[in-house]
Amino acid sequence: MDESNTPVILTAIKNMGDHWSQLDDEIIFHQDEIKNLKNKKKELTDTILDKMKTNNIKCIDINDGFLKCIHKPTPVGLKKEHVQKSVNNCIKNDSKAKEITEYIFNNKECIKKLDLKKIKKRIIR
Repeated sequence: MDESNTPVILTAIKNMGDHWSQLDDEIIFHQDEIKNLKNKKKELTDTILDKMKTNNIKCIDINDGFLKCIHKPTPVGLKKEHVQKSVNNCIKNDSKAKEITEYIFNNKECIKKLDLKKIKKRIIR
């Protein structure tokens, strides 16, 4: 690398880093706002669903459409016990099912990717 360009490149990277840091702070700020909004929405959802269920109401009219009470399947996180039970149901061999399950969970794919992490400067007092 050309020595004469080093200060220019370092300055450019520092400026991009400062901009990155500002964006990171802004994202964190908005994530907190979004979290609060989602919590309020969840509380309202629970209240509305409870009232609709209690009053046997399937659908309500709102300003910009309808709110419909639906049952939707929601997948549960994959648990080791469930995998082992499913494998055992397939092959009908407890010890082999346990061995296969251990193998699957111990050999999950893991990738490494390059990323940036912000480390705050410590204020010495």
